[in-house]
Amino acid sequence: MNEDELKLINPDGGMAEMFYAFCKAFGEVSGIAGVGVIGLIEGGSFAEKIERVLAMREGKDLPAGLVPCSSWWLVNDCGEMVGTIDLRHELSERLEMYGGHVGYAVHPDHRGKEYATYMLREVMAIAKAKGMGQLLITCDEDNVASQKVIKKCGGEYQDSVMNEGREVPTQRWWIECDQASNQV
Repeated sequence: MNEDELKLINPDGGMAEMFYAFCKAFGEVSGIAGVGVIGLIEGGSFAEKIERVLAMREGKDLPAGLVPCSSWWLVNDCGEMVGTIDLRHELSERLEMYGGHVGYAVHPDHRGKEYATYMLREVMAIAKAKGMGQLLITCDEDNVASQKVIKKCGGEYQDSVMNEGREVPTQRWWIECDQASNQV
């Protein structure tokens, strides 16, 4: 992986085509469900959704049940969106059990290139700069790829919990933000 070819950027309302191409790779019927915090925002144009996503960084206009959250998109040198990552600034009761501080997705055609590891390390450094000492990261127990990413970034396994309505337990891992600069 050549990190010079990657940029972690703020979501942009003028990049709808790139974003929807990313979503289409996941086969999402609604176009954005399940691809980051933007999928939780109802109504409005794409640009309006992005404005709300950016406002969430400051805790403004939070949809019910959500916490302040920062979102970024990973773009390669071809201008293609290859990943997305969200950093939740605090944990609700539900996030503490099942969602954690961080959620990420990598375009299926770009998996295995360590993009998730790159994004997580970048967000660990951002979280450290925000004064966050450690991050809770969760993944499904059968998501071996995500477990490898978490371990590469220094994750320590805490436990697995059953999420009501799900057949697969959710694993909970803790990562010290200080490790962001210690990883090679």
